[in-house]
Amino acid sequence: MAARAIITIACDDPDLGTVGCVFIGMAEVSSCMVDVTPGQHVRKGEELGFFQCGGSTYCLFFEPGVVDAFVVRPPFSHDTPPVRVNGALARAR
Repeated sequence: MAARAIITIACDDPDLGTVGCVFIGMAEVSSCMVDVTPGQHVRKGEELGFFQCGGSTYCLFFEPGVVDAFVVRPPFSHDTPPVRVNGALARAR
């Protein structure tokens, strides 16, 4: 079974609401290390944790109506540029 870590962030901006983060270590030897604690205030760009070994991925969840547009839009192809670390994923309303 893949390791998972789930973090919810209550944003300072009430228009953004709560953002859900699911981190997945995608191999039997992978693990998700969480560096934040419940109630801790985090800032944009601050590390929440890290993956150890193996492959990994993550999924972000936003409340309905928060996202105006995603930076990368389908159709996806081999020519679609990658999203850089700490790069924008979406634009909020």
